[in-house]
Amino acid sequence: TKSTNWNKRRQNRRSTKNKIEKTEDSATSSEDVTFSESNNLYEEIGVSLGDWDIYRKTLGMRESSGNYSIAGGSNNHYDGMYQMGEDAKTDGARFAKLKNPGHGYSPDDPKRVAFRENPDLQEKIFAGYTVANHTYLY
Repeated sequence: TKSTNWNKRRQNRRSTKNKIEKTEDSATSSEDVTFSESNNLYEEIGVSLGDWDIYRKTLGMRESSGNYSIAGGSNNHYDGMYQMGEDAKTDGARFAKLKNPGHGYSPDDPKRVAFRENPDLQEKIFAGYTVANHTYLY
């Protein structure tokens, strides 16, 4: 049964990867944003760039169908491709050594709108947030 489970996982990963590659949206998608040399926080948790891309794109598809400009979740309290709330943005910014982008209660709050309109910032804060969680669990 172990080999059957591994085969199912492998097929699921391939299926997810194909869905990510085929997704198209009028808004900026995860395929349009690439990591710059300065944004290598993923290395702090010991993963390769290829693995990091699979992780972030898969999570982004699950959270927002790869849409950076969406507000959603409970009472529209979460923003962007990774559906980050106030605490996630705070932790992510701290670990990425960036200014906290802020968060308001309304999806129309200018801070939240600015966050959703900046895919590069979302990627950096998401990387910081992932490193933060890895640090807490490690």
